[in-house]
Amino acid sequence: LLPAGAPAAAVPAAPARSHAPAPSAPRPAAAEHRVQDETPLTPAEVETARGHAEGILKQMLSLMGVEGVAVQTRWDADQERIMTVVEAPGIDILLGQEGKVLESLQFLVTVITTRDLKRPVAVWVDALNFLEKKEAAVLKEAQQGVDVVKQTKKPFRLSAMNPAMRRLVHRKLANDPAVTTASEGEGSWRKVVIRPR
Repeated sequence: LLPAGAPAAAVPAAPARSHAPAPSAPRPAAAEHRVQDETPLTPAEVETARGHAEGILKQMLSLMGVEGVAVQTRWDADQERIMTVVEAPGIDILLGQEGKVLESLQFLVTVITTRDLKRPVAVWVDALNFLEKKEAAVLKEAQQGVDVVKQTKKPFRLSAMNPAMRRLVHRKLANDPAVTTASEGEGSWRKVVIRPR
């Protein structure tokens, strides 16, 4: 969610991968891949954050004219985030073009919750299993990347993705003894690069 910093040298792509223009080197303070620096929320903070995020999400949906909303929340300990699932008649309006509306809601709820609680809080917002399926595809690509890195000992560049998805990959691979990850590139081209340790 932080703005991109100054770019540096590019990392060469792994064999047989062709994505758009080579991104620049990782920002020194890129928040989504500094998972080791995140202080876990206490159980009390988790409950406060869950309630706060749910309230903000319901208020935003009401302002959007979405009625009959039911929001389910739970804490994802592995990814250190609040999981929210929205159900309502005509909920497909939240998907927008390629899930852009859901991504915007997720971004805003995360920013507002973090600001109000004065603690970094990641909030995941899904409807109709859209993001669940998208995350599964991202993690599948990440695992393929890990396999290639282990075999070739060369960096592997994933597809460009938003901050939430990059954070997902960084946290998922944080404890893998064979690889390390970093975010590179700017704006919509920003992506995760997997390197051998």
